[in-house]
Amino acid sequence: NPQKRWEKNLCSLSAGRQGVVMPRVLLLIPFLFGVLFTAGNPLAASSGSDHDLSHIAENADWVCEVEILSKEAVMLADGAIETRLVVSTLTPMKGTMGMTEEIRIPGGEVAGRGMMLPGMPEFEVGERHILFLTEKNEKQWRMPVDFSKGTARVSMKASGEQVVIQGAHEGAVQVQSYNEYVQRVFQAIG
Repeated sequence: NPQKRWEKNLCSLSAGRQGVVMPRVLLLIPFLFGVLFTAGNPLAASSGSDHDLSHIAENADWVCEVEILSKEAVMLADGAIETRLVVSTLTPMKGTMGMTEEIRIPGGEVAGRGMMLPGMPEFEVGERHILFLTEKNEKQWRMPVDFSKGTARVSMKASGEQVVIQGAHEGAVQVQSYNEYVQRVFQAIG
């Protein structure tokens, strides 16, 4: 019974036992305090005017159009869960990258246990994205700048025109011309 397992994990956690995988919600709390409330962090919540392309490009260490080749969620020794994406670099825009790269991001699901971060975009094998990623942190994670604002999915309309889709994770979807968007990215990078 999933409810009883969750209650057991919660009770074990409150009893101070080591090695228990916490419920999803509890795994978020330390991460959110550590990331969102750190002064000067480019991931920190900011007003809507800060979410323009210039802001995102400026705060990104690595910008590239990629195709997701593989995706694997892994539980780390400390109980955190990360997703490892192997990507093919299609259009390098900012930073140093090889033809293929492994990108590690927090979150994912392993053996029915998961860690989810509100606002973190989801990626699927075969998708193409333009990613604006931060520098690697101590866990070697690269975060999309301003979470879902730091990624744009590249798709093809029925007419054959390439488009960029943003905001799909937030409900306010913007569809833009791929060519115009890529030009704007290069202008923002300088």
